[in-house]
Amino acid sequence: MKNTMKRKVSINIETKLNILIGFFLIIIFTAVAFILIENNEKSLNERVMSQAKSFSQLSVGPIIETYELYFNSGYFKFRELMLETLNLNSDISRIQIIDTQGNILSDTESLKKADVWQKYKPEERQIPESLKSKLKSYSEHFVSDSKNEEIISEILYPYSDDWGKYSYSVRYFISYEQVKEDIERIRIQVIILTICSLIITIYLMGRGIDRLVISPLEEFQKGVKGISGGDLKNRINIQTGDEIESLSKEFNLMIERLQKTKKDLEKAKTILEVKVRTRTKQLQELNKDLENKVEERTKELIKKLEKLGEYQQLNTGRDLKVAELNRKIKKLEERIEKLKQIKKG
Repeated sequence: MKNTMKRKVSINIETKLNILIGFFLIIIFTAVAFILIENNEKSLNERVMSQAKSFSQLSVGPIIETYELYFNSGYFKFRELMLETLNLNSDISRIQIIDTQGNILSDTESLKKADVWQKYKPEERQIPESLKSKLKSYSEHFVSDSKNEEIISEILYPYSDDWGKYSYSVRYFISYEQVKEDIERIRIQVIILTICSLIITIYLMGRGIDRLVISPLEEFQKGVKGISGGDLKNRINIQTGDEIESLSKEFNLMIERLQKTKKDLEKAKTILEVKVRTRTKQLQELNKDLENKVEERTKELIKKLEKLGEYQQLNTGRDLKVAELNRKIKKLEERIEKLKQIKKG
């Protein structure tokens, strides 16, 4: 029963250590994974914004030139070139051509639906009022995302011809769907990698704990069990270079002191037994002498009692004789008294 309890305690210690280390490792790996994902997402968003800015700067001229050349005279060609331009950057989901009054002259969303001029119909007529005021600044404008101000959702880029005339602006809509897909893929990869790393780390940590802590403790427990059974010659030999080894050395020193104490006690016991036997022998001899003396004294007392009895008998006979004499003397005195009275009469 005791061995079972000890084994349970050992298992509980190992389990607690594994749970504690696993808990901290989960926190650490989760934090690292979260930071890694956040950094990747931030990096990908910055890359998308940088590419979108470069794309808008490089494509605004060709887009306006294509519009002026083909929109009215060759719609099919204009549609083809605009969609090709849109496909050059997968992070740009939509392109609009806007005049200085905020009117939408062309929209790729409408171009996708209308393959010929007769079917073309812009989904929106004008840009929002908040953007119209930006058309007068003659410089690019970046619209922050409503859900995340750290990223931009739109770019409003003005176009000036070779003579410096400002007639159009191009509005670029930035899509972060690819970023979300990449982040989701990275998240899955990081989670899988984190779980695998966590399992491997916990396994290796468990093996290390078992080798460096649990096994020495079990060896120490085995040595203590042997010593508790009375085998003081047994020694605990643990070489871990840590507190467990120091504890085993201290325990061995304690056993040596206990063994020395046991030898001293056995020696003292032997000496005490010799003294007890010697004293017992002396007491027996003294008791025998006392018994002899008591016996002799008893005999003397018996003799004296016998003499006293004889003396008492003599005294008793003497007393009887004296009483008899006294009675006879009294009778003689009574006769003498009677004789005197007779003579007088």
